[in-house]
Amino acid sequence: MNNMLRAALRKNLGLRQQLEKNLLGDKGNEWEAELKKFLRGEICWAPKPKVAKVKAGTLTDIPIVHDDLTHVSTFEVEVSQDFSLDGCPRTGFSYWNQNTTDANFSRSALVPGKKYAAEVYRLNCGKGSQSLVDIGLANKRVLGGARGGALLCSRYGDKLPKDRWVVAIDEKKNLWRDSGDAGVPRFGWGGGGWGFGLDDWSDDWGDGHCVVFFRELN
Repeated sequence: MNNMLRAALRKNLGLRQQLEKNLLGDKGNEWEAELKKFLRGEICWAPKPKVAKVKAGTLTDIPIVHDDLTHVSTFEVEVSQDFSLDGCPRTGFSYWNQNTTDANFSRSALVPGKKYAAEVYRLNCGKGSQSLVDIGLANKRVLGGARGGALLCSRYGDKLPKDRWVVAIDEKKNLWRDSGDAGVPRFGWGGGGWGFGLDDWSDDWGDGHCVVFFRELN
């Protein structure tokens, strides 16, 4: 056996012994997983990407990630102590459904005096009202309903999309109900102002609509 071959075998033996030692060590599972990647010709021991830590309850918190939603915008809003549906100025509205009153929408999850992040999402497919409620609550969002929609239109209209209808979703128990279906607040830009209406809870909201959720800020 020539010297070159003997040296090569010794080197191979040393590498194999080190590998076996690593596989039997405390991080054996990690070494096994990376070795399998190497044998498949994949990148192994790649550095893990650093994820920025975001403080919960801030404006820069992570938006909802859902296959049926596309995040459009997030902006800060404040619910003033004196804001109400009856007192909401009508000057910025081209239409206001007369049934949108404090008496008909007496329950709201938005707390006067608190600040929220308003999150607008575009729907990627048709969704029912209950599906939107479920998405919002599952992601610990506040449902603003009529009060939230009126607040946005009257005070933050410059931050809203004007090319789509926006659904101000709320739980069905909080919505006004006539002799038929419950009314879901929906608003859109037209005629030089915001049209604020109520549509049937049982309707599906088609792709291209938007929905707004709220997130409480610290």
